Amino acid sequence: MMISLKERGRIDIIFFGRGGQGAVTASQAFAQAAIKRNLYVLTNPEYGAERRGAPVKAYLRVSTRQVQDREPITSPDISVVYDFGLIGIYNLDKITKDYIILNGNEEYAKKLRGLFNGNIVYVNAYNIAMKIIGRPYVNMPMLGALVRVVDFVDLDSLKEVVNNMFSKRVADLNIKAIEEAYQEAQVI
Repeated sequence: MMISLKERGRIDIIFFGRGGQGAVTASQAFAQAAIKRNLYVLTNPEYGAERRGAPVKAYLRVSTRQVQDREPITSPDISVVYDFGLIGIYNLDKITKDYIILNGNEEYAKKLRGLFNGNIVYVNAYNIAMKIIGRPYVNMPMLGALVRVVDFVDLDSLKEVVNNMFSKRVADLNIKAIEEAYQEAQVI
């Protein structure tokens, strides 16, 4: 089951991560991929003065029409969760409407299933990042999982954005991680 932008007109996404995990970069990359598909976007981060490890949110609105609403998203259609511990901090099981995209394994997804009645997609982005990139950069693999559930961004537009964001070597590794996460993402 995919979330259809054509049916809804607008999709609200929040990326929940910790400082240093790349949630803001991921939201910007996904926004650029949506722009390549001639869509309207608004993305903005929310974080305090804390450093690495502190909770970070990045809001992304994708629409078929110009986005006027600049308020923080309070009830996202999709929550992209980089750290299982953030689910309780933000009560994601209660505020998310349709999908939670989770960085984790089946055990974490089953724990979440007990709390959340919507769709859960999980992928072990950490393992993919360590295997391919050699560092725990989970942001790009998480985008691979996100592409699985939307009809408005595809792998090709995302790869094009990644190629423009990073050096060739880094882009190639990130694209490989995105593709693997896309293939490995599981829905429960």
